[in-house]
Amino acid sequence: MNTTVMIVGAGPYGISLAYELWRRKVPFVIAGQPFSLWFDHTLGSMSIRSDYHTSEIYTRDKMFNIERFIRQKFPDRADELLNHRIPTSVFRDYLRDVLKRLPFPIERQKVVHVKKQGAFFVHTLEDGRQVVSEASVMATGIENHRVIPDGLAPLRSDLVLHSWQVADYEKLKNKRLLVVGAGQSAAECAAHLSKENQVTWVMRKQPVFYSEPINLPKPVFKFILYATPYYYFLPPRIKSLLGQKFVETTITPDMKSLWESKDLRTVYADVNDLKLYEEEGGPIRSGVLNESYDRVIAATGFRYRLDALRFLDPGLRRAIRVEGDIPIVNFRFETSVAKLFMVGGITEPRYGPAQRFMIGARHAALTLGRELCP
Repeated sequence: MNTTVMIVGAGPYGISLAYELWRRKVPFVIAGQPFSLWFDHTLGSMSIRSDYHTSEIYTRDKMFNIERFIRQKFPDRADELLNHRIPTSVFRDYLRDVLKRLPFPIERQKVVHVKKQGAFFVHTLEDGRQVVSEASVMATGIENHRVIPDGLAPLRSDLVLHSWQVADYEKLKNKRLLVVGAGQSAAECAAHLSKENQVTWVMRKQPVFYSEPINLPKPVFKFILYATPYYYFLPPRIKSLLGQKFVETTITPDMKSLWESKDLRTVYADVNDLKLYEEEGGPIRSGVLNESYDRVIAATGFRYRLDALRFLDPGLRRAIRVEGDIPIVNFRFETSVAKLFMVGGITEPRYGPAQRFMIGARHAALTLGRELCP
Protein backbone atom coordinates (compact mmCIF):
# COMPACT_ATOMS: atom_id res chain seq x y z
CA MET A 1 0.00 0.00 0.00
CA ASN A 2 1.10 3.55 -0.70
CA THR A 3 -0.21 6.50 1.27
CA THR A 4 0.67 10.01 2.38
CA VAL A 5 0.79 9.36 6.14
CA MET A 6 1.29 6.18 8.15
CA ILE A 7 0.14 6.26 11.79
CA VAL A 8 1.77 3.60 13.97
CA GLY A 9 -0.47 3.03 16.97
CA ALA A 10 -4.26 2.99 17.39
CA GLY A 11 -4.70 4.49 20.84
CA PRO A 12 -6.13 7.96 21.62
CA TYR A 13 -3.26 9.79 19.89
CA GLY A 14 -3.33 7.70 16.74
CA ILE A 15 -7.11 7.72 16.38
CA SER A 16 -7.50 11.44 17.13
CA LEU A 17 -4.88 12.23 14.49
CA ALA A 18 -6.45 9.80 12.02
CA TYR A 19 -9.83 11.48 12.47
CA GLU A 20 -8.28 14.92 11.88
CA LEU A 21 -6.53 13.68 8.70
CA TRP A 22 -9.78 12.06 7.53
CA ARG A 23 -11.57 15.39 8.09
CA ARG A 24 -8.89 17.16 6.04
CA LYS A 25 -9.04 14.47 3.33
CA VAL A 26 -5.35 13.55 3.75
CA PRO A 27 -4.69 9.91 2.69
CA PHE A 28 -3.45 7.78 5.60
CA VAL A 29 -3.21 4.27 7.01
CA ILE A 30 -3.44 3.60 10.74
CA ALA A 31 -2.25 0.30 12.23
CA GLY A 32 -2.33 -1.15 15.73
CA GLN A 33 -4.58 -2.91 18.21
CA PRO A 34 -7.22 -0.27 19.04
CA PHE A 35 -7.17 0.94 22.65
CA SER A 36 -5.30 -2.16 23.78
CA LEU A 37 -4.30 -0.48 27.06
CA TRP A 38 -7.89 -0.44 28.29
CA PHE A 39 -9.11 -3.63 26.63
CA ASP A 40 -6.16 -5.91 27.32
CA HIS A 41 -3.90 -4.34 29.95
CA THR A 42 -6.24 -2.83 32.53
CA LEU A 43 -7.94 -4.72 35.36
CA GLY A 44 -11.64 -5.01 34.57
CA SER A 45 -12.58 -4.72 38.25
CA MET A 46 -11.06 -1.25 38.58
CA SER A 47 -11.87 2.29 37.36
CA ILE A 48 -9.93 4.61 35.07
CA ARG A 49 -7.79 7.15 36.88
CA SER A 50 -8.53 10.43 35.10
CA ASP A 51 -11.89 12.18 35.31
CA TYR A 52 -14.11 12.18 32.25
CA HIS A 53 -13.07 15.70 31.18
CA THR A 54 -9.58 14.40 30.38
CA SER A 55 -10.61 10.94 29.13
CA GLU A 56 -12.28 11.72 25.83
CA ILE A 57 -11.14 10.77 22.32
CA TYR A 58 -10.57 14.21 20.84
CA THR A 59 -12.17 15.41 17.61
CA ARG A 60 -12.96 18.99 16.59
CA ASP A 61 -16.65 18.17 16.15
CA LYS A 62 -16.90 16.36 19.54
CA MET A 63 -18.02 13.23 17.71
CA PHE A 64 -16.98 11.08 20.66
CA ASN A 65 -18.17 13.25 23.55
CA ILE A 66 -17.93 10.99 26.58
CA GLU A 67 -20.49 12.82 28.72
CA ARG A 68 -23.10 12.52 25.97
CA PHE A 69 -22.33 8.80 25.61
CA ILE A 70 -22.70 8.13 29.32
CA ARG A 71 -25.95 10.09 29.61
CA GLN A 72 -27.43 8.20 26.65
CA LYS A 73 -26.13 4.75 27.60
CA PHE A 74 -26.62 4.96 31.38
CA PRO A 75 -29.40 7.55 31.97
CA ASP A 76 -30.20 6.32 35.47
CA ARG A 77 -26.56 6.30 36.61
CA ALA A 78 -25.09 9.16 34.58
CA ASP A 79 -24.65 11.70 37.38
CA GLU A 80 -23.08 9.12 39.66
CA LEU A 81 -20.70 7.93 36.95
CA LEU A 82 -19.67 11.43 35.96
CA ASN A 83 -18.99 12.49 39.55
CA HIS A 84 -16.66 9.58 40.33
CA ARG A 85 -13.92 7.63 38.64
CA ILE A 86 -15.47 5.85 35.66
CA PRO A 87 -15.47 2.03 35.93
CA THR A 88 -13.25 0.32 33.38
CA SER A 89 -16.25 -1.64 32.09
CA VAL A 90 -18.10 1.61 31.29
CA PHE A 91 -15.03 3.15 29.66
CA ARG A 92 -14.63 0.04 27.52
CA ASP A 93 -18.23 0.46 26.36
CA TYR A 94 -17.38 4.03 25.40
CA LEU A 95 -14.31 2.92 23.43
CA ARG A 96 -16.33 0.23 21.63
CA ASP A 97 -18.81 2.93 20.63
CA VAL A 98 -15.94 5.06 19.31
CA LEU A 99 -14.63 2.19 17.20
CA LYS A 100 -18.10 1.40 15.87
CA ARG A 101 -18.55 4.98 14.65
CA LEU A 102 -15.11 5.61 13.15
CA PRO A 103 -15.44 6.70 9.50
CA PHE A 104 -12.21 4.94 8.49
CA PRO A 105 -10.71 1.43 8.87
CA ILE A 106 -7.86 0.38 11.16
CA GLU A 107 -5.29 -2.25 10.26
CA ARG A 108 -5.68 -4.27 13.48
CA GLN A 109 -2.16 -5.58 13.70
CA LYS A 110 1.20 -4.33 14.85
CA VAL A 111 3.88 -2.73 12.75
CA VAL A 112 6.93 -4.96 13.19
CA HIS A 113 9.51 -2.99 11.20
CA VAL A 114 9.96 0.58 9.97
CA LYS A 115 12.81 1.73 7.73
CA LYS A 116 13.64 4.80 5.67
CA GLN A 117 14.07 4.12 1.98
CA GLY A 118 15.03 7.24 0.07
CA ALA A 119 12.36 9.87 0.70
CA PHE A 120 9.83 7.28 1.88
CA PHE A 121 9.13 5.15 4.95
CA VAL A 122 8.48 1.43 4.56
CA HIS A 123 6.36 -0.18 7.29
CA THR A 124 6.05 -3.95 7.55
CA LEU A 125 2.91 -5.32 9.19
CA GLU A 126 2.60 -8.58 11.13
CA ASP A 127 1.07 -10.33 8.12
CA GLY A 128 4.03 -9.34 5.93
CA ARG A 129 2.31 -6.62 3.93
CA GLN A 130 4.10 -3.31 3.56
CA VAL A 131 2.85 0.26 3.72
CA VAL A 132 4.95 2.93 2.01
CA SER A 133 4.34 6.51 3.10
CA GLU A 134 5.74 10.00 2.68
CA ALA A 135 5.40 10.71 6.43
CA SER A 136 5.32 8.44 9.47
CA VAL A 137 3.86 9.18 12.92
CA MET A 138 4.84 7.12 15.95
CA ALA A 139 1.88 7.04 18.37
CA THR A 140 2.86 3.81 20.07
CA GLY A 141 2.01 4.49 23.72
CA ILE A 142 3.66 2.83 26.71
CA GLU A 143 3.86 -0.88 25.87
CA ASN A 144 7.49 -0.91 24.75
CA HIS A 145 8.74 1.04 27.76
CA ARG A 146 8.02 -1.26 30.72
CA VAL A 147 10.52 -1.18 33.60
CA ILE A 148 11.61 -4.22 35.63
CA PRO A 149 13.89 -3.31 38.59
CA ASP A 150 17.37 -4.81 38.76
CA GLY A 151 16.41 -6.90 41.77
CA LEU A 152 13.76 -8.69 39.71
CA ALA A 153 15.50 -8.86 36.34
CA PRO A 154 17.46 -12.13 37.00
CA LEU A 155 14.31 -14.04 37.99
CA ARG A 156 12.31 -16.17 35.57
CA SER A 157 10.04 -14.10 33.35
CA ASP A 158 7.08 -16.40 33.97
CA LEU A 159 7.37 -15.71 37.72
CA VAL A 160 7.88 -11.95 37.47
CA LEU A 161 5.05 -10.19 35.64
CA HIS A 162 4.85 -6.50 34.86
CA SER A 163 1.50 -4.94 35.76
CA TRP A 164 0.99 -4.43 32.01
CA GLN A 165 0.58 -8.24 31.65
CA VAL A 166 -2.95 -8.28 33.05
CA ALA A 167 -4.00 -11.44 31.21
CA ASP A 168 -1.25 -13.39 33.01
CA TYR A 169 -2.28 -12.49 36.56
CA GLU A 170 -5.86 -11.18 36.59
CA LYS A 171 -7.37 -14.62 37.32
CA LEU A 172 -4.80 -15.90 39.82
CA LYS A 173 -6.31 -17.62 42.86
CA ASN A 174 -4.96 -19.15 46.04
CA LYS A 175 -1.43 -17.88 45.39
CA ARG A 176 1.20 -16.10 47.46
CA LEU A 177 1.92 -12.86 45.63
CA LEU A 178 4.38 -10.00 45.99
CA VAL A 179 3.12 -6.71 44.54
CA VAL A 180 5.84 -4.09 44.04
CA GLY A 181 5.22 -0.36 43.59
CA ALA A 182 3.74 2.72 45.25
CA GLY A 183 1.51 4.03 42.47
CA GLN A 184 -2.01 3.55 41.19
CA SER A 185 -1.21 0.35 39.28
CA ALA A 186 0.28 -1.25 42.39
CA ALA A 187 -2.75 -0.29 44.49
CA GLU A 188 -5.14 -1.67 41.90
CA CYS A 189 -3.20 -4.92 41.59
CA ALA A 190 -3.16 -5.31 45.38
CA ALA A 191 -6.88 -4.52 45.64
CA HIS A 192 -7.86 -6.96 42.93
CA LEU A 193 -5.54 -9.82 43.85
CA SER A 194 -5.96 -9.70 47.63
CA LYS A 195 -9.57 -10.86 47.26
CA GLU A 196 -8.48 -14.42 46.44
CA ASN A 197 -4.76 -14.52 47.16
CA GLN A 198 -2.29 -13.85 49.95
CA VAL A 199 -0.67 -10.55 49.02
CA THR A 200 2.40 -8.73 50.33
CA TRP A 201 2.61 -5.17 49.02
CA VAL A 202 6.11 -3.63 48.91
CA MET A 203 6.80 0.06 48.35
CA ARG A 204 9.80 2.27 48.97
CA LYS A 205 7.89 4.96 50.89
CA GLN A 206 4.45 5.77 52.19
CA PRO A 207 2.17 6.48 49.22
CA VAL A 208 0.80 9.91 48.38
CA PHE A 209 -2.99 9.89 48.00
CA TYR A 210 -4.31 12.44 45.56
CA SER A 211 -7.25 12.58 43.17
CA GLU A 212 -5.30 13.81 40.15
CA PRO A 213 -2.38 12.03 38.44
CA ILE A 214 -0.09 14.48 40.24
CA ASN A 215 -0.07 16.19 43.58
CA LEU A 216 -1.07 19.63 42.31
CA PRO A 217 -4.27 21.62 42.84
CA LYS A 218 -6.83 20.76 40.17
CA PRO A 219 -6.97 24.24 38.54
CA VAL A 220 -3.18 24.30 38.21
CA PHE A 221 -3.17 20.77 36.82
CA LYS A 222 -5.74 21.58 34.13
CA PHE A 223 -4.13 24.91 33.23
CA ILE A 224 -0.76 23.25 32.60
CA LEU A 225 -2.37 20.54 30.49
CA TYR A 226 -4.23 23.00 28.29
CA ALA A 227 -1.22 25.30 28.04
CA THR A 228 0.94 22.49 26.66
CA PRO A 229 2.02 24.37 23.46
CA TYR A 230 3.74 27.05 25.58
CA TYR A 231 5.60 24.48 27.68
CA TYR A 232 7.86 23.79 24.70
CA PHE A 233 9.45 27.24 25.04
CA LEU A 234 10.10 27.17 28.79
CA PRO A 235 13.72 27.16 30.06
CA PRO A 236 15.08 23.61 30.61
CA ARG A 237 15.30 24.04 34.40
CA ILE A 238 11.61 24.96 34.72
CA LYS A 239 10.70 22.10 32.39
CA SER A 240 12.62 19.72 34.61
CA LEU A 241 10.94 20.92 37.80
CA LEU A 242 7.44 20.72 36.30
CA GLY A 243 8.20 17.35 34.76
CA GLN A 244 9.28 15.93 38.11
CA LYS A 245 6.06 17.15 39.71
CA PHE A 246 3.89 15.67 37.00
CA VAL A 247 5.42 12.21 37.25
CA GLU A 248 5.22 12.07 41.04
CA THR A 249 3.83 8.71 42.13
CA THR A 250 0.35 9.07 43.63
CA ILE A 251 -2.70 6.93 44.40
CA THR A 252 -6.35 8.01 44.30
CA PRO A 253 -7.86 8.53 47.78
CA ASP A 254 -10.49 5.79 47.32
CA MET A 255 -7.62 3.30 47.60
CA LYS A 256 -6.60 4.45 51.06
CA SER A 257 -8.81 1.87 52.78
CA LEU A 258 -6.86 -0.86 51.00
CA TRP A 259 -3.55 0.51 52.28
CA GLU A 260 -4.98 0.45 55.83
CA SER A 261 -6.57 -2.99 55.38
CA LYS A 262 -5.49 -6.08 57.29
CA ASP A 263 -6.21 -8.25 54.23
CA LEU A 264 -2.66 -7.81 53.00
CA ARG A 265 0.79 -7.19 54.40
CA THR A 266 2.39 -3.81 53.63
CA VAL A 267 6.18 -3.50 53.69
CA TYR A 268 8.32 -0.37 53.16
CA ALA A 269 11.45 -1.44 51.34
CA ASP A 270 13.31 -1.15 48.06
CA VAL A 271 12.65 -4.32 46.08
CA ASN A 272 16.33 -4.39 45.10
CA ASP A 273 17.19 -4.90 48.78
CA LEU A 274 14.87 -7.85 49.40
CA LYS A 275 17.39 -10.48 48.25
CA LEU A 276 14.90 -12.28 46.05
CA TYR A 277 15.97 -15.60 44.57
CA GLU A 278 14.39 -18.68 43.05
CA GLU A 279 14.13 -21.68 45.32
CA GLU A 280 15.18 -24.91 43.66
CA GLY A 281 12.17 -26.29 41.85
CA GLY A 282 9.91 -23.89 43.68
CA PRO A 283 8.76 -20.28 44.04
CA ILE A 284 10.59 -17.00 44.66
CA ARG A 285 11.86 -16.34 48.16
CA SER A 286 12.97 -13.19 49.96
CA GLY A 287 15.92 -13.64 52.27
CA VAL A 288 14.95 -10.40 54.02
CA LEU A 289 11.19 -10.86 54.49
CA ASN A 290 11.51 -14.61 55.03
CA GLU A 291 8.56 -15.24 52.70
CA SER A 292 8.02 -17.20 49.49
CA TYR A 293 5.92 -16.09 46.53
CA ASP A 294 4.36 -17.89 43.60
CA ARG A 295 4.47 -14.71 41.50
CA VAL A 296 5.81 -11.18 41.68
CA ILE A 297 3.70 -8.41 40.10
CA ALA A 298 5.99 -5.49 39.21
CA ALA A 299 3.85 -2.37 39.11
CA THR A 300 7.06 -0.47 38.51
CA GLY A 301 6.01 1.83 35.74
CA PHE A 302 7.46 2.82 32.40
CA ARG A 303 10.57 4.70 31.27
CA TYR A 304 10.53 6.17 27.78
CA ARG A 305 13.57 5.39 25.66
CA LEU A 306 14.11 5.53 21.93
CA ASP A 307 16.02 2.22 22.06
CA ALA A 308 12.85 0.52 23.37
CA LEU A 309 11.25 1.03 19.95
CA ARG A 310 12.86 -2.10 18.57
CA PHE A 311 10.60 -2.16 15.50
CA LEU A 312 12.46 0.88 14.17
CA ASP A 313 15.29 -0.17 11.88
CA PRO A 314 18.67 0.29 13.62
CA GLY A 315 19.80 2.68 10.91
CA LEU A 316 16.69 4.78 11.38
CA ARG A 317 17.13 4.81 15.17
CA ARG A 318 20.72 6.00 14.81
CA ALA A 319 19.57 8.88 12.61
CA ILE A 320 17.21 10.22 15.28
CA ARG A 321 18.86 12.79 17.52
CA VAL A 322 18.30 12.18 21.21
CA GLU A 323 18.89 13.86 24.53
CA GLY A 324 19.20 11.39 27.38
CA ASP A 325 17.84 8.62 25.12
CA ILE A 326 14.67 10.67 24.48
CA PRO A 327 14.05 11.77 20.87
CA ILE A 328 14.40 15.48 20.24
CA VAL A 329 11.26 16.79 18.54
CA ASN A 330 10.57 20.28 17.25
CA PHE A 331 7.42 22.33 17.83
CA ARG A 332 5.67 20.29 15.12
CA PHE A 333 6.55 16.95 16.79
CA GLU A 334 9.07 16.20 14.03
CA THR A 335 12.28 14.34 14.86
CA SER A 336 15.65 15.01 13.25
CA VAL A 337 14.58 12.61 10.47
CA ALA A 338 12.45 14.61 8.06
CA LYS A 339 8.77 13.60 8.05
CA LEU A 340 9.18 11.24 11.00
CA PHE A 341 7.00 12.41 13.88
CA MET A 342 6.49 11.21 17.45
CA VAL A 343 3.64 11.99 19.86
CA GLY A 344 2.65 10.90 23.35
CA GLY A 345 4.67 10.23 26.47
CA ILE A 346 8.02 9.84 24.74
CA THR A 347 7.88 13.55 23.83
CA GLU A 348 7.00 14.74 27.36
CA PRO A 349 10.50 16.05 28.27
CA ARG A 350 10.44 18.35 25.22
CA TYR A 351 6.76 19.09 24.76
CA GLY A 352 5.28 18.97 28.22
CA PRO A 353 3.44 16.74 30.67
CA ALA A 354 0.15 16.83 28.74
CA GLN A 355 1.73 14.33 26.35
CA ARG A 356 1.62 11.74 29.15
CA PHE A 357 -2.17 11.93 29.30
CA MET A 358 -5.03 11.37 26.89
CA ILE A 359 -5.78 15.10 26.85
CA GLY A 360 -2.47 15.70 25.04
CA ALA A 361 -3.89 14.07 21.91
CA ARG A 362 -5.86 17.26 21.23
CA HIS A 363 -2.84 19.45 20.58
CA ALA A 364 -0.93 16.67 18.78
CA ALA A 365 -3.83 16.03 16.40
CA LEU A 366 -4.37 19.71 15.61
CA THR A 367 -0.66 20.42 15.13
CA LEU A 368 0.02 17.42 12.91
CA GLY A 369 -3.25 17.90 11.04
CA ARG A 370 -1.95 21.30 9.90
CA GLU A 371 1.58 20.02 9.31
CA LEU A 372 0.57 17.01 7.20
CA CYS A 373 -2.14 18.67 5.14
CA PRO A 374 -0.76 19.38 1.62
